[in-house]
Amino acid sequence: MTGPRKPRLTSPGSGGNGRPGGRTRDRRTAAATVALVALLLGGCGLPGRTEPRYLGPAATANATPDRVEQPPTREGAATASDLVTRFLASSVGGNGAGADPEEARTETQKRMRTFLTQSGSTRWLPGQKLQVVKVARISEELGKEAGTWTVSVEGQLIGTLDERGVLNQEPTQDRGQPSVWNFKVVSVGGPLMIEDAPKDTMLLSDWALDEWYLQQPIYFWETGVDSRKKLVPDLRYMSKLLLRAQRVAQVLSWLARPSDLVQPVAEGLAADVDIKDIPVVTRDAVTINLGFKAIGKEDELRRAANQIRWSLEAHPRVTLTIENKERGIHSDGFEGDNAAVEAGAEISPERFCIVDGVARPVDLSSGSTPTIFAQGGDNTWVVSAAINRSKTHAALVRQPDPRGKQTLYVSAADAATTNPSKYLPVGVSGAKLTRPVWIERPAQLFLVSDGMALWAVTPPTASAPARVEKVSGPQGDAPTSGISSLAVAPDGRRIAFISNGAVNVASLLFDNGKLTGLGTYRKVYTSLGENRAVGWLTETSLAVGGTRNPAALAGDAYSLVSITVDSTAEKPLPERDRNATAQSVITQMSVRIASPSGQQGGVLIMFESNGVAHNVYSQDIGPLQLIGPQPSASPTGPQQLPPAKAPFYAD
Repeated sequence: MTGPRKPRLTSPGSGGNGRPGGRTRDRRTAAATVALVALLLGGCGLPGRTEPRYLGPAATANATPDRVEQPPTREGAATASDLVTRFLASSVGGNGAGADPEEARTETQKRMRTFLTQSGSTRWLPGQKLQVVKVARISEELGKEAGTWTVSVEGQLIGTLDERGVLNQEPTQDRGQPSVWNFKVVSVGGPLMIEDAPKDTMLLSDWALDEWYLQQPIYFWETGVDSRKKLVPDLRYMSKLLLRAQRVAQVLSWLARPSDLVQPVAEGLAADVDIKDIPVVTRDAVTINLGFKAIGKEDELRRAANQIRWSLEAHPRVTLTIENKERGIHSDGFEGDNAAVEAGAEISPERFCIVDGVARPVDLSSGSTPTIFAQGGDNTWVVSAAINRSKTHAALVRQPDPRGKQTLYVSAADAATTNPSKYLPVGVSGAKLTRPVWIERPAQLFLVSDGMALWAVTPPTASAPARVEKVSGPQGDAPTSGISSLAVAPDGRRIAFISNGAVNVASLLFDNGKLTGLGTYRKVYTSLGENRAVGWLTETSLAVGGTRNPAALAGDAYSLVSITVDSTAEKPLPERDRNATAQSVITQMSVRIASPSGQQGGVLIMFESNGVAHNVYSQDIGPLQLIGPQPSASPTGPQQLPPAKAPFYAD
């Protein structure tokens, strides 16, 4: 067990949008957890410009040390704002994490009361909620009486962290208006202590959430699919006050029920996984003993073992025994149950773009342009495009008349074998269409928005024509109107989209392979001036691009961020140069997700800004450079081509 840890603090009152005191601290990622750990590992020895790689290879999945980390105490607080900063971190565990939620909350409040004077402790009535606050600024003023200070915490309420580790957004909160929480700090011949604290809640700062909790996705089997079921991730926060065995027990309890975001498309752990004893946990393996109800259900239990393994930090091997007898039920081969593993496995995926109205690969040096993107035919007047990873289906958004409507074309059944490829208009058109997005599973189709509605387009086959169906929004709401950008998670059960400038994440409802609509959705709040383009960085985080915040100072301006799907952890990209995109106006974006298994490739990002395609490198950004011999538009020889636009990876 380590000794008390103190938060890294700065002097109060300097403003800014980072940690208290205004100096932004780099966020620590949850070391070697699951998918999300791959996100923020800038600087893994990669060259800055040789590959369009925002991050290095994903981290290997190594477990964190098995020790309880201690939250800060009031001892050693040098200033009143220092004391309040520590107080906003001492609430870790107040969400009731552990075997006994009520006991955990009681212990947390007991720890927090050590910061308070006796009279202040009597007046403090925090209740049961642990509310997470995004702190913008902490400032202090000398009180009218000697030895007193008023400390103001300015920020926004993000939501409530519950005992399932879910951060729930407050339904009535006004995210546009900052809030202020005031503390009275006193020192009369002794140490600094809090005389008055906000009385109706336990507060946890966003940086303390990052410091004292692990961002840990847990996984649920999808519903609405008869075969080839995959796991759907659900972001949770695991307290670092728990030992490894306690964390395993916590995950097992969480697997009983998905959060509201994924509940419409996923189900809890099978009822036959009747855990009988405390799991046996080592660094590399977990053994869970089940009761007699599990006898004869080995196939179902192997699926459960894989589900549990994906949900545990560092993915240790899971063995399920029944009445303490080994039945050969292990989690071997668990990787195949997560669609994101295959999606993120390719180290250097092929890049595509639009050049002079033609969809084509960035690299022509190999001479292996997919037939489906051969020049000629309908591959003209293209403004955006999409292609699946097997290069058998593609979609083009065409606009022959710059003043006319844009129209969606999808590849014909034999498009991959004809030259030029055949494309068919499918009846989706509008003033401006989004870049199409291909869904590989649970059904193979394109998604596109015309600004008024979201459409699912199934490409034609040799025996069936193309099918176009409107995708309905959640009951009682219509966020599918005004969509300007969209991206689908590799599991195919969640979509991120920007509607009327707001970033949203929603579940995708399927019934026997047919997309029936959007399920529960939630907003994602960024610090950008405008949100215009979105992509999936990891299973539980997004890349969002747009315009810089007009209120941002010159040294703190950016137009591209990474952010978790619950809005808690935001960071400008690229990580090593937060101002690299300060002058960018990002209108389109394509992202290749990192593998959550901790192997193979890292995250890759391309975007269009001011009519030019760009790569995001680990240290900066740069225009996308076309590679190889370029086609000639003149009989006298090659000529300079227009810049590459609308870059995209195969979906």
